[in-house]
Amino acid sequence: MKIRPLFSVMFSVLALLFAAVVTHAAVTGKSPLETFNQMSAAVTAAAVEPLQGPGLGNLTYTSSELFTPISWIRRDDQGVPATYPNRKAFGLNAGIMHNGYFVTLFAPDSGLGPGGFLIYDVSNPRAIRLVQRIYEPEGRTADFREAHSFGVSTIAGKDYIAIATTKGIEFWDFTDVNDIQQTRKLALPTVNAGDYANVSWQLWWQAPYVYVASANDGIYIVDARDPANAVLANRGAGKPNPVPTGELGGFRIGPIFTIGNHMVLTSMDNTDGIASLDISDPLNPKVLDAVGSNPFYYATCFDGKSVYASVRGG
Repeated sequence: MKIRPLFSVMFSVLALLFAAVVTHAAVTGKSPLETFNQMSAAVTAAAVEPLQGPGLGNLTYTSSELFTPISWIRRDDQGVPATYPNRKAFGLNAGIMHNGYFVTLFAPDSGLGPGGFLIYDVSNPRAIRLVQRIYEPEGRTADFREAHSFGVSTIAGKDYIAIATTKGIEFWDFTDVNDIQQTRKLALPTVNAGDYANVSWQLWWQAPYVYVASANDGIYIVDARDPANAVLANRGAGKPNPVPTGELGGFRIGPIFTIGNHMVLTSMDNTDGIASLDISDPLNPKVLDAVGSNPFYYATCFDGKSVYASVRGG
């Protein structure tokens, strides 16, 4: 048996690794523990992940855990990066499960970029694991803005996510979690990094069209049957795109939802309206009913039957 020589080799490897960590820490001024954690993160990032993630783990919880956090996404090398210069801190507004992974987007508050994607394995909700962080503040993710929704569709065997940006919208190919690709950047004429005006505030993808709420400018309708070549849809007969607010209920538009031939629009950070629309003709929404004035609210959700509003400071 050769247990002793094998032990000697393993000890030598560990000694070399320890020496490398200490040397790197001395050169960079970082603690050996921080250096080791960064090395571990790099090894994890290099791992090949399955295309289909494990999904959300269904654990058993104690009564003392009810209504308490069991995991956090923090500002560290496993979560949100340090604040970008001259911007507000990064925040996380929306998240979805996609192909068995949890996907979220971080960006500064108030409509400016840059930002990025975070993708997690949440099979153990008590110990979520970072699978991918895509953060290229001078590159692909420079135009990311505060997210209020994600658009998702599968077309020709590829899985896409659409997001609002400071200049319009973007399409990303999420088919392979190991090789996520930016597919298309589509600028929208009136969108220019606004917060509540000149903004791509929220979107909804009901294939083949993406509906983009753009505040006082109405809603853009994007033909996304080929995401790599998405364009503003031709509504025919010279009709404008964006569809003006006067044809949609007459208020600044933020939250937007579609289910089948039904569209619901509301305002945001306002007392303005709520509208129900028929989109049997998807290029020409028709108002069915509208409510003009409401108690002050910030944003809304729609579950197919009811609209729920959130209130600032209450």
